[in-house]
Amino acid sequence: MINNRLDKNVKYYKLFSVLGLDIQAAPTKVDIGVTRYLTIKCLAPKESSSSMESLISLVISRSDGPQNAIFKELASINVFHVDGQVIQNTNEIETSEGKIDNDGLSYLTLVWEFPDTNKAGVYMCLANGVDFSGHPFVINTTVTVQSAYPGVDTIVNQVRNLTLQVEQMNILLNGVENFREMWVGRLQRMKSVIFSYNTFHNGHRYYLSHAHGVVIVHEAAAVCEMFGGYLVEIDSAEEYAFLKSFLNNHTNFRWVFTGVNDEQTDNQWINTHAGSVASSYFQFYTGEPNGGRTENCLGFFQGYPVQMTDLPCTYKRDIFDLGFMCEIVE
Repeated sequence: MINNRLDKNVKYYKLFSVLGLDIQAAPTKVDIGVTRYLTIKCLAPKESSSSMESLISLVISRSDGPQNAIFKELASINVFHVDGQVIQNTNEIETSEGKIDNDGLSYLTLVWEFPDTNKAGVYMCLANGVDFSGHPFVINTTVTVQSAYPGVDTIVNQVRNLTLQVEQMNILLNGVENFREMWVGRLQRMKSVIFSYNTFHNGHRYYLSHAHGVVIVHEAAAVCEMFGGYLVEIDSAEEYAFLKSFLNNHTNFRWVFTGVNDEQTDNQWINTHAGSVASSYFQFYTGEPNGGRTENCLGFFQGYPVQMTDLPCTYKRDIFDLGFMCEIVE
């Protein structure tokens, strides 16, 4: 399909009309190496004044110039290809599009990108059909396209325009970079407000929140997602031992929530983020889990040493000893 931008902000030159048949060129003069697109349009609207009863095909051809009467066929479209297929006789065409519509507008459009001197010449639009008596009826119309190597003034203007575009792009990129730096700075400040400690292990960074009196698990998960992570999920005995050791050094927490739950089936623990069955490496505190359907979230319990326990997914305490842990891949 023809790129829509080729039809915008460009002037088509209507040279002349023959019985409703038009050919248009944009532009009519090609600056070699500067002109981005050359577009030739052959248009055949259904008009009551036309002697043609039914259109069979449209053909676009080109000759080297006004003195050359030999035209080379470039492309065509006809009623026998109902899907609007354009038949190209050369591989030099960038894009093509066409349609035969005897109740409306028939057209054939050809486009070249960065046309060279070979694209200059006389373009002919030929319409084949039948008249009201059923006899063959052929009409054509032409348009001339010239080419030239750009002068110094054209090149200077082109360089000036490109320079302005680069400067505008740099301004945009700098704006994006400044915004990124500002946003990263804000995220870092927010981390210092939300998290008290962090540690790194095996490509993952673990952030432990400040102590709270209330933890609502789905809100804690949203905080982790904001920083590109998720509530911690334990995938190996090594990871479990590492986190236990980390938490044993922070005794101001009584419970620390993870991203593991048994909301679907009691005591069948699932990693919320990964959607996978949680590992069997958990060591539960004596008598845990014991909450049944009222405690569907899993957390670390500072039971000296740290072990696991089930917890309500919304938990409120009179003192600030609740936390949650985010896991972020780095």
